[in-house]
Amino acid sequence: MLIILSLDDFLKQINYEKLSHAAYALQILQNFEFLTAKDLLRFNIKSEGNRLNVNESIITLALNRLWLDPILKANLTVLAEEINNTNVNKKMVNDENLSRIIQLGPQSASTSFEDNFFNGVSFHNNNEIGFGRLF
Repeated sequence: MLIILSLDDFLKQINYEKLSHAAYALQILQNFEFLTAKDLLRFNIKSEGNRLNVNESIITLALNRLWLDPILKANLTVLAEEINNTNVNKKMVNDENLSRIIQLGPQSASTSFEDNFFNGVSFHNNNEIGFGRLF
């Protein structure tokens, strides 16, 4: 078992290929928040720190040290922009779909169950109970 007690030990064990790639960024794509390159680096270093079982203070020191690397910073800036563009595009498609759904008028239905399903349940109708007629 590997024991990491210092920043230098941690920096020697980091998988640098993963730091500047989207391997850890896939989880971020589920959220609709804007990221900076430093946010992405923080997320990737924390993931590496969890993999190597390193405490938070060493992770913070590693973040500050690695952030000074201009090549890593440039790669992460490009990756953060790609993630942000993807999130913006997903948000636009989601908003367009919601807009289309809202524009749908009442749907015709042959039974009260279908009417309640497509048009929503009316709780103020005294002739029906709950989600259509029960009998």
